[in-house]
Amino acid sequence: MGDDAALDDAARRAAIDPGSFGQLVAGLPEQAAEAWDAGHEWASSLTLPEPRRVVVAGMGGSAIGAEMVAALGSSRTTTPIEVLRDYTPPAMDADSLFVACSFSGNTEEVLAAFDAAGTLGATRVAVTTGGKLGKRAAEAGVPTFSFTFAGPPRTALGYGVLPLLALLRATGVLAVDDHEVAEAIKLLKRCSEAAHPDVPTSSNSPKQIARRLAGRIPVVVGPGMLRVAASRWAGVIPENASQWALSAELPELDHNLVAGFALPAAAVDQLHVVLLDGNGVHPRNRRRVEITAEELGRAGVSCEVVYVEGSGGLDSVLHAAYIGDWVSYYLALLNGVDPFEVAPIDRVKAALAAHDNTMA
Repeated sequence: MGDDAALDDAARRAAIDPGSFGQLVAGLPEQAAEAWDAGHEWASSLTLPEPRRVVVAGMGGSAIGAEMVAALGSSRTTTPIEVLRDYTPPAMDADSLFVACSFSGNTEEVLAAFDAAGTLGATRVAVTTGGKLGKRAAEAGVPTFSFTFAGPPRTALGYGVLPLLALLRATGVLAVDDHEVAEAIKLLKRCSEAAHPDVPTSSNSPKQIARRLAGRIPVVVGPGMLRVAASRWAGVIPENASQWALSAELPELDHNLVAGFALPAAAVDQLHVVLLDGNGVHPRNRRRVEITAEELGRAGVSCEVVYVEGSGGLDSVLHAAYIGDWVSYYLALLNGVDPFEVAPIDRVKAALAAHDNTMA
């Protein structure tokens, strides 16, 4: 494990993060503003029917933005918005809108679902930087939001959320106010300033959280819409910090997992639970956060509550996710690992490709 010098000393940070991953994390507010402007311009140029069902396909960093949009839409539209993290889409027809999201354009699950959605007769749209998806979409005459971004998919959250929001607004599925987006971006800017690497650990909340998570297994719990942010934490911590992380949601946790907090005893000291809370969370779930923290303490499991700013809508879920992004970056520094490196993911992809070549 590292120490505070890895967090607060610029030279130490640069030695661990030679590719300046931290700059990509810090750039999310500007990225989000650019993604919204570009997405709005693109979506406004389309002529698409209002769908009766929306299915968004994506994996990893290309899917979490869709999860946020779906969570936001759950209380705003009667049109179902589903997120597909697999090869085979659900039943669809001409009244369905299928959105293929792949940062690289080469995600095999998304490509398979894209082809299948076309066979089913769904209206298709693509969001990508290019690759095979960009090529197939162009050949099929499928509207495509094409963008360029110099970073891994997990650092392109703005492009995962805002163009999709713009698309669903343009098709009449989801009401999104420009002011709401502007306020969310303002909150991201404030978070970036407060969590910036130049802010010392003594005044930097994500650095402090990372110190408490170092050497432990984080379990991030989100009530209501914040469950998506908890899932984001559990995704970026392994990718950026090469460390286990899990997520759970309230109130479901209080109907099962709460009964298992104390065992196995050997695991208790290895866990640190982060409970997310904030405006917009159902009052009963806010009380559940308090009660669950008490139960964790009773079982001897260390925990803390992280309060999320915002109105409880888009701003809050983005802010909650962004805190997790910063925490994951600082955990990478404490773990002494380059946050760009994802060798196990690359090995899985290579093994699948080798299998395909063997079967050919």
